[in-house]
Amino acid sequence: MKKYLLVITVLALLASCGGKKAESDTPVVVEEDDIVVTEIPSDIRELLIIVPEMGEVIEEQYSGIIPSDHTASISYLLTLYYQQGGDGGVYGLATTTQEMDEKDNTSTYSYGKREVISGAPFDANAIIYKLIPATGESPIYFLANEEGLTKLDDQMKPHNSSLNYTLAPIL
Repeated sequence: MKKYLLVITVLALLASCGGKKAESDTPVVVEEDDIVVTEIPSDIRELLIIVPEMGEVIEEQYSGIIPSDHTASISYLLTLYYQQGGDGGVYGLATTTQEMDEKDNTSTYSYGKREVISGAPFDANAIIYKLIPATGESPIYFLANEEGLTKLDDQMKPHNSSLNYTLAPIL
């Protein structure tokens, strides 16, 4: 039931974000190439630079509830768009805080670039997704694994905790 409520909340959030101006009047650079975004796009896929030789566009979605230092937990709905065989791409991320009192929950939405990093100090074979927000905020790191995507800390290291930091793929 919570999963369906989360999906409905996220869909409502996405619908309400379409066409609204960004928080700042300053354009936000999403790609080094020539993309400048001044509004939240209604479809994040539109920001993906398509290279015909690279193959089809892949869409992946992940969801889950991850612990937080500042609140009870945060529910995530992450959508990735990238081209087959590519190490770039774009993302959209909807988050909702899960407070003790539901009326205190808050939702946010971010989007930006996805970069793939091969290897990490803790695992030479690791595949890490670096999500770079268009707002210029700090990147978010996820480790790709068999279970889905596991959120890493700001130094690209696994959290030293027995709690679950993994987003599961939505099939």
